[in-house]
Amino acid sequence: MLGKHSYILFCLLLIVPSLKAQDNEPAQLNDLVEQQATSGDTESENIEQIENFEFYIKHPLQINKATVEQLRECGFVSELQIAGLIDYRRNVGNLQAIYELQMVRGFDATTARMLSPLMSVGLGLDDDNTPFAKKLTKGTHQIYLRTQQLLEQQKGYKQATNNGYLGDQRKYLLRYRYQYSNQLSYGITAEKDAGEQFFKGTNKRGFDFYSAHFYMRGRGIIKAFAIGDYEIRFGQGLAMWTGFGNGKSIFVMQTKRGSVALRPYTSVSEVNYLRGAAATFGLKKTSITLFASHKRNSANLIAPDTSATAPLDGFTSFDTDGLHRTLNEIQDRSSISITQAGGNINYKQKRYNVGGSIIANQLSTPLLAGDNPYQKYQFKGRFLLNASVDYSYSYRNYMVFGEQAFNQNGEYALLNGLLASVDKKVDVSMVHRYFSKGYTALNALPFAENSKPQNEHGLYTGISIKPRIDWRIDAFVDVFKFPYLKFQADAATFGTELITQVTYTPNRQMEMYFRFANKNKKENKSTTTTLDYLSPIVDVRRSNLRWQIQYKLTKGVTLRARAEYVWFNKEDSPGQQGYVAYHDVIVKPLMSRWSVNTRIALFNTTGYDARAYAFENDVLYSFSIPAYYYKGMRYYVNFKYTIAKPIDIYVRFAQTNYFNQTEVGSGLDAIEGNTRSELKVALRARF
Repeated sequence: MLGKHSYILFCLLLIVPSLKAQDNEPAQLNDLVEQQATSGDTESENIEQIENFEFYIKHPLQINKATVEQLRECGFVSELQIAGLIDYRRNVGNLQAIYELQMVRGFDATTARMLSPLMSVGLGLDDDNTPFAKKLTKGTHQIYLRTQQLLEQQKGYKQATNNGYLGDQRKYLLRYRYQYSNQLSYGITAEKDAGEQFFKGTNKRGFDFYSAHFYMRGRGIIKAFAIGDYEIRFGQGLAMWTGFGNGKSIFVMQTKRGSVALRPYTSVSEVNYLRGAAATFGLKKTSITLFASHKRNSANLIAPDTSATAPLDGFTSFDTDGLHRTLNEIQDRSSISITQAGGNINYKQKRYNVGGSIIANQLSTPLLAGDNPYQKYQFKGRFLLNASVDYSYSYRNYMVFGEQAFNQNGEYALLNGLLASVDKKVDVSMVHRYFSKGYTALNALPFAENSKPQNEHGLYTGISIKPRIDWRIDAFVDVFKFPYLKFQADAATFGTELITQVTYTPNRQMEMYFRFANKNKKENKSTTTTLDYLSPIVDVRRSNLRWQIQYKLTKGVTLRARAEYVWFNKEDSPGQQGYVAYHDVIVKPLMSRWSVNTRIALFNTTGYDARAYAFENDVLYSFSIPAYYYKGMRYYVNFKYTIAKPIDIYVRFAQTNYFNQTEVGSGLDAIEGNTRSELKVALRARF
């Protein structure tokens, strides 16, 4: 049963007025992160991608002057579309209107409509000749504050003296950033997670995590410069790629990685970034990016065998969640240091480019593999050297690309791909990868089945068909195998994944799609005996069937509904299945001080393995992709109000009620009862 406060908020969902608005929601970003939720975090601070979208809404990219690097940086067009636009400008001339994009190879009317808020035919961002001194004062300052907490008490806070959470339940985030167009940026970020101490105990310095950056772009030999925290992205991510990288999704032509090599770091993840200094130098058709980084990381330590004063034996893995709430987690915080240095040289012509990268990594404490059979070929030691060569070549409607990477032990990783417009209505993509069982790179993030480029051989094939202007069919099949043992698979295994989606867009007001997804793989049997040195392997299958419709009721009100059914089967255990259905109301009044979006969802599954994920709108610079499982109802309300022209306030309330559970969560996160409620409040000031 809903509590009194829940009932009042639920009633608010039904009385939202119909006001005029313009819906600029980044639906493509939403879908990308939702599809990757099954292998990543279900709550994220993807500030980088959200800031990117917000920036181009306010500063549309000038498509007639934008370079390949600028088009890649915006993140909303594929490599084949970029090549088509460059060829169109070279052969036909400048575009006269943004909707002329549908005449460019690789684009259609739907894509042009989606990009219209982000691109223009006006002056470009880099047409600004403002002196550097004025760029330091003529930009925009932004301060962002956020606090959030669960309203129910978790088990970890009831046993703080018995290895529970030492801090309170509140999470804090503070961000300051100054930005002049896309040419200059500096700022600081500070974050405290729920359960971490704040200005007391083991964390007297205040926030648990601090980050700062200074970044600028030049028009001479120095093309970009960064000091503090930054991101480096080389090639296809086999040797070095920090920050966000899209993986397998229904956007089948987004398989080639493309980005500027050096970017400022503005997110709050405590891993997968660099700290130090970096610069990109350019001379005619050659660019060189150099970087040096030294920072401390949390890691799972191996205690010394003799005494507390003996040196550490090493560590088994990096801590990636950034949580330091218990005594054990605090002991591992910033327990090792990583020193990294390297660079990339890239030579670019009109139709091809080739580059080479080298990265040296020095650990203060040796990384040691475990004793499990699947860990036999994992990297061990303090020093790791990676090198790679990457390339791309485009000709008419075709593009080939790839990267070949190696480390000092002779282990290697290979990735090669093809993008092709075989017909005006048909696009095809292919990616082949082979990663040897001993290859390791500390900051690798390639297009793959696993998160690391190791012990994998696969072939991805995608196709996008536009039989009519209002119909679109997208599908991919990925066949992969793991030649050696891996976690939860005590034998060489293989698997397949496929997704097919049919989208119907009859007009600007409505979009509807049907999607079927299926993934087959093999893993260890659920139960083993003492006689099993290696567990028997069994088949695992997961399937999803989804229908979704989005309709703009008026210019100010958008309705969205989804129904999804999930099947899960593991050969040695009972099957699970279930559904989730939700309805959204999104109201964004034009020229009004407020906006609101809401959702109510019902779900019923027979277990956790039959869970379904759904992207949720959140306060600014935050989003969540919760897993719906068991039986219950979930709803949320997001409200934004502009107090004055430079000050916005955001409020979010979300609650899940489980109908068949007496405890929510597990371990120290467990909540007694059947309800989980969260409140978030954020404030942004710009001047």
